[in-house]
Amino acid sequence: MSDIKLSEKVFQLIPFIDAKFMRPVEQHYAGDITPVQIGVLLNVKEKSALTMTALAKELLMSKQQLTPVVKDLVLRGLVQKKQDTSDHRVSRISLTPLGYKWHDDFTDFTLEMLKVKLEALDETDLACLNQAFTDIHRIIQKI
Repeated sequence: MSDIKLSEKVFQLIPFIDAKFMRPVEQHYAGDITPVQIGVLLNVKEKSALTMTALAKELLMSKQQLTPVVKDLVLRGLVQKKQDTSDHRVSRISLTPLGYKWHDDFTDFTLEMLKVKLEALDETDLACLNQAFTDIHRIIQKI
């Protein structure tokens, strides 16, 4: 298969996965939390005590765009922003206990929603999907 054909398949798959799996979760939380705020909370949980610069880079946005998003999450008690002890110009973002609870609830809801969607598949499709995602995960880690 040519690199162009494979690139096209990946390009088509990303919005399809987003529509089938991510958007329903975002719609459930609509009005309560934005997709960007979800991204902040998920990244901060995965990579604790991120700097604003590193977090902005992870989310592909500027620090200026990120600042009001983080400020709102601080006001809501989901994250805390602390100055780095070795460099006071640097702020580190981490989850609060309420942020960890939100993350756990979000994870539980998302996994339950995915479980319900997967119940529509038969054993053969589930086995194929499991192998495909295992392979995709392994290969994407190399990129």
